Amino acid sequence: DNHPEVLTRELDWASCALLTNSLKPYACCRHTHSADYCAELLRKEHHLEPEHITRIVDHTYQVAVNTVDDPAPATPYGYKFSGQYCTAAMLVYGNLQESVFTPEATSAPEVRRLMEKITLVCDPELEASYQADRNRWAHRLEVTMDDGRVLTKQVEYPYGDFNNPFSWDFEHQKFHTLADGVLGRERADELVRRTPRLDELDDINELFQGL
Repeated sequence: DNHPEVLTRELDWASCALLTNSLKPYACCRHTHSADYCAELLRKEHHLEPEHITRIVDHTYQVAVNTVDDPAPATPYGYKFSGQYCTAAMLVYGNLQESVFTPEATSAPEVRRLMEKITLVCDPELEASYQADRNRWAHRLEVTMDDGRVLTKQVEYPYGDFNNPFSWDFEHQKFHTLADGVLGRERADELVRRTPRLDELDDINELFQGL
């Protein structure tokens, strides 16, 4: 027998899987993302110059250490799974888009020098928080400067997680990073303008009409 009512069973916002979906801001393993966001925030807040950094300790949970503690990646793809590279690249380049994972970018001397100063360690407190909530992929960066300062930043949930969602401005920025080269800036801008009003459209084809 057919049971079409199954299609709408529990069809409400309380059980909507989209509300627990996560988006990735960076083109690398998500186990690095909270550390990457720490590095991004510290870079902006303190105008960090990598040559003045003497040491970085990345405190995190055991699964992250097991997955991304790789100070010497052996393949181009391996750099996406190296916590040392991703943190160093964020501090040097200011982003972790695909352009940061080219052979030229990954072999840059300033990045390699900074990678050697980065250590990943399992932190008991962050491991306990991960065990209590498997969505809490926390990292705490401690950055020691050559003037003696120790700068600290902790992020509980990766940026883009449903517990730490993107701002609309960042949504637009990420979309343009991916779409401008394919659609062109003008068409991408028009899609950005239309998308927030998606629920007002009578026909989904209107989203792309004239593009």
